[in-house]
Amino acid sequence: MSRGSIPWLALAVALAAEAAHAYEVRALELFANELVYEPVSGLLYASLPSAAGAAGNSVVPIDPETGSIGTPVFVGSELTALATSEDGSALYVALGGAYAIRRVDLGTQLAGAQFALGDDPVFGPYGAEDIEVLPGSSDAIAVALTRSAIPRHGGVAVFDGGVRRALTTAAHTGANRIEFSSDPALLYGYNDQSTEFGFRRIRVDAQGATELDVTRSLIKGFDIEIDHAAGRVYAGSGRVIDPEQLQVDDAGCSRAQFCGQQGAFCKGADWGNDEPGQKPRDCQVVPRSSQPCEPR
Repeated sequence: MSRGSIPWLALAVALAAEAAHAYEVRALELFANELVYEPVSGLLYASLPSAAGAAGNSVVPIDPETGSIGTPVFVGSELTALATSEDGSALYVALGGAYAIRRVDLGTQLAGAQFALGDDPVFGPYGAEDIEVLPGSSDAIAVALTRSAIPRHGGVAVFDGGVRRALTTAAHTGANRIEFSSDPALLYGYNDQSTEFGFRRIRVDAQGATELDVTRSLIKGFDIEIDHAAGRVYAGSGRVIDPEQLQVDDAGCSRAQFCGQQGAFCKGADWGNDEPGQKPRDCQVVPRSSQPCEPR
């Protein structure tokens, strides 16, 4: 989900037999900055800013099957980015007002340790634009740092229990969006803040984060999230790429377009010259029920 306050969260909930592909969309009146899915519990978590009222500056669990909203957990000032650990034990929350990250224990539903992200020598304290928890860990996280500058990217850093590892990738132009592969030593990143539109592979080791390579225009567009599953990177724009071969995956693209863009189902699409946010050539629109999205 893209950053920024969203006064309505629309949750798609399956109501009938899977074969029938029947769905209902429920709109929840919830003023949220970020939404993340935690697969162990099957719950969604939303970060609420102070403008959300009495529950502001908290995270709330949401049951996507029923649409019910759980008890808010107070975390701190102006919550933004969220990330959950693979084992479902921890939720990391960026605090925009405190330039910090706080860990929430999902077992006890209590906010725990908070740590600052350091300072840029010129532009002051860093914030967190994106957070990812290292696979197989609940204590180590990678953070795409942000600063009060143009461009705002402050590099990608790795923290263990709040302690920053030595190596951080370069600031200015870099991975504003990050997503781990299945290997905790390999992080994918995307620059969605300038027309460089670089897809990055980043090595993560005991020393920190080191950028390995950059491939331009595999993904195109501003303010685009990325996700990783089954050996593919999925962009919020609908594009799917093979991050090892560094090429667009046409078969995956058709599914991503269909799932994400109101029934746009793209077969054999020519992605070579498409414009960000536009349909690729040879794209046909079909009813959702006639071509359901299947997992890869």
